[in-house]
Amino acid sequence: MIRLLRIDGLEILLNADQIHTISSHPDGGTKIRLLDGEELRVKNHHADITTKVEAWILGRRKEEIPGDFLPLKPTPKKR
Repeated sequence: MIRLLRIDGLEILLNADQIHTISSHPDGGTKIRLLDGEELRVKNHHADITTKVEAWILGRRKEEIPGDFLPLKPTPKKR
């Protein structure tokens, strides 16, 4: 989840997996189109959103594959 500010100033958490497109607008703000077609307008700059999404993806990968991962030792066969 990434933290963003809607145009009305309300802080939201958005599931970054649901983002389809991000586009800047000359009148300020950024439009985010979600996979289900819903559109959100936020105050965050598109570069800020991209950075947050990348950090979220990298953080999620670190949780899935911890740095201290050790392979399992083979179990000795019983005779």
